[in-house]
Amino acid sequence: MVLTRTIIIIGAGLAIAAGAAYFMYQNLSSDTLSGQLAHSRLGIDKLPSVLNPNQKEADYSKPLSQQPKDWLANFLEEQY
Repeated sequence: MVLTRTIIIIGAGLAIAAGAAYFMYQNLSSDTLSGQLAHSRLGIDKLPSVLNPNQKEADYSKPLSQQPKDWLANFLEEQY
């Protein structure tokens, strides 16, 4: 009886820990703005881009490669 409860409690704890680890991995592996926030909270964030330090409009559901760019980044992409 006690052994069964102990196994259930340990199993539930492992399931919760695995779920938390999965969501943390998903958030850290994504290249979205929320992923960058998670990186910065852990101190492993990327340096901001030189071409686009200030994003005027951000869409949190899109990856960083699809975020709006300023006129300088667009100009440099057209030139090269």
